[in-house]
Parts: sequence; structure tokens; C-alpha cells
Amino acid sequence: MAVVRIHNFRLDTILGVHERERQQKQSVFVDLEFEYDAARAIAADDLAQAVDYEALAKRIQEKAGATEFRLVETLAAFILDVVLGEALVRRATVRVRKPGAIPAAETVEMELSATRD
Repeated sequence: MAVVRIHNFRLDTILGVHERERQQKQSVFVDLEFEYDAARAIAADDLAQAVDYEALAKRIQEKAGATEFRLVETLAAFILDVVLGEALVRRATVRVRKPGAIPAAETVEMELSATRD
């Protein structure tokens, strides 16, 4: 199994329950980790046999940017569904950080994981 990690991936989306949070997009930061069997990709040295993480990140940006969320949990679940939509992905973890969510904290972080049967 190969493990791919993407750190501090910035997404701009509407996120929050307060009216002030829903007026304009805000930046949140995402860490993705997913596992897949990379044996074919390695043997062929072929992107078509791998999980194209650049294309995956672009899909996440486009879909999340076009959607509004009230809860960090909902955004994390949304991203997790996109990642698990990749046929080769067997397991994934998503961490979403929302800076400034609590005045006395740098960030709030939500983590969700799932494994495909």
C-alpha cells in the first residue's frame, strides 16, 4: 500500500453558522491522507495507473468552492466522499482546520477517516 499525504491544502469556501461567516468565502486548511495499492503504477511508471493527486485536489477545490457548509464536520465528510470516490483509494483521513473559529485559539481542527470495504 502506498500512502499519499497532502498538507496545508487551502480551500476557500463558505463555512460557518454565524451570519458574518456566511457573507464571503474564507480559507480553511486541509490535510489529506489516503492509501491505495500503487503496485501497477510503480511497475508501469504510469500516472494513469495511479491516483492523480493533483487532479483530486483540483476536484476538491472546485466542488467545495461551489458549495456552502455550516459545520466543519460537514465539510470534512464532503471532502472524504470526494477522496473515496477515487476507485483505487482504500482508506482516507481528512483533517480540516478553520482558523479563527474560536477567538482564543489559532484554529479548530476536525478529523474524519473511512475505509472502503
